[in-house]
Parts: sequence; C-alpha cells; structure tokens
Amino acid sequence: MRGSTGEHTVASPARVPGNLVAPLTSFVGRHTEIEAAAGLLERHRLVTLTGPGGAGKTRLAAQVAADRSDRYPDGVWWVDLATVSDGTAVAETVAEAVGAPIVGGRVHALRNHLAGWRSLLCLDNAEHLLDGVASTVEAVLHGCAQVSVLVTSREPLGVPGEAVLGVPPLSDDDALSLFVDRARLVQPSFALDESNTAAIRSIAAHLDGIPLALELAAAWLRTLTPGRWRRVWTTGSRCSSAVPVAHSGASAPSPDPSTGATRCWTRPTASCSAGSPCSPGRSVLPRRGRSAPGER
Repeated sequence: MRGSTGEHTVASPARVPGNLVAPLTSFVGRHTEIEAAAGLLERHRLVTLTGPGGAGKTRLAAQVAADRSDRYPDGVWWVDLATVSDGTAVAETVAEAVGAPIVGGRVHALRNHLAGWRSLLCLDNAEHLLDGVASTVEAVLHGCAQVSVLVTSREPLGVPGEAVLGVPPLSDDDALSLFVDRARLVQPSFALDESNTAAIRSIAAHLDGIPLALELAAAWLRTLTPGRWRRVWTTGSRCSSAVPVAHSGASAPSPDPSTGATRCWTRPTASCSAGSPCSPGRSVLPRRGRSAPGER
C-alpha cells in the first residue's frame, strides 16, 4: 500500500495476522517489481523471487507480503531458512513458525494444520535447501488449496506451477534514492545537490545497482563525502590497509554460487588518502552483460 507521499508503507503488525514484522528502514523504489510480483501472486499459488545475494529479494518479498496482507485472513507467515542446514528440517521449521503441533510426520502435521487456511507462507533464503523446500511446498500446495507460497532463493525450486520473477538491479533513479535515504540515517542533514549528484550516480553505477552494496556505501558518509568516496574507488585496489566491511559491524555478502563470483566490499582506513588505491565498496562481480571467469 502507498501513503499520501506515494512511498510504500507496511501495514501495522497489530492488523496483520501471522508473524510478519515491520522493517526498521523505509522501502525505496521497486514499483515495477512490486506490481509484477503482486500480479504473479494473483495468478499463481507459488512465486519465487530469484537473484544474487544482496539484490534485495528478501526486502521485496516482505514488502509484497505486507501490501497484500489483507487478502489472507489466516495470516502472512514469514519463515527464515538461512540458519537451517538440513533439508529434512524444512517442514518442521515451517510448522514451528505457523504454530502447527508436530503429531505424526512433520509434513503431514503441517498439511493438517494449514488445511482450510487462507494464508501466505513466505520462505526466505531457500537456495541451500532446494530439495527440502520443494518437497515441503509441493505437499502444502497439494493439501491446502487456499495457501499460497512466496519464496526467495538464488535459484528456482523447480516445482510444477512455480512462477519465477528475477529481481534485477535497481534502476538508476531508485539506486540514487536508496543511497540518499540510507545516507540520511548517518547524516540527517544530507541533501542531494549539484555538488554530489554526479558522484552518487557514479557510485551507484560502480556498485551495479545492488541494494546491499549501496547501503554499505552510504554508511561511509560518516567519514567520506560522495566525491571523496568516488575518487578513492577509482584509484584501484592495492591498499593493504583496507579491511573487510564486516569489521564495521555490517555483514558482507557471501560468494555468489550462481556466477562463481564474489562480492567484496571493503572500507578505507585512516591511512588511505584520496590519492591512494583503496576502494570502499569495490565489487569483484562481473559487470552486467559480462560473463564471470569460467561461466558459460
């Protein structure tokens, strides 16, 4: 749903059955993807959002689910599978999230509990459990005629009837808006003007419009202006004092198995001057339209 300013807002948790939690930051852009995902959910009971790590699949899924929560009187139920290491535990994890008592087989208990429900299950981070998620989802879809499933994964599940929506990089304008929005979290007075617009657009282009990379880059406006950030970026990547961004409390993305590439955002330290080859936010992903080494 959209507020009076045109921005997307999340419905109050008190009015949303289930366990969907309102995010701590605003949702920026993605109007085309939201409409596309919502349209697929109107026509299909299983929709999978795919894309590399950091592309914004989780946040998009949460926004779509919140926007459509009034269509599911028995709840929108979010299940984070990131910490689940065994595919055989998927059904039990989903059952725990929806409050299904485990009586007999886990899949059987889940189907019995959801039978007759009109609800949306959101299964997040499914790529490392594809077989377990696929078998659980198939069982639920076959046994629970009014339950729909929204999945985020780097790869499709391969289940019959699955509709797949690839999550692309942010558009240039959305990337700019996201950077500015997150920059204001660390520098409330930050404003877009003639002195920094070109630099921010350059940063967004270097980061391929990847939302997580843009958020990490914006956080460094505590110590770098956009122009300085861009100059540091373009000088190279040989500064030995650059350290992983995870040291600052942020989580760096893991290697992307779909491309064989790795995203590696680093931060500059005090010893890196504007002319040194440090590169905060350096991405070693292949550029859009270019294959990774060994990719065919």
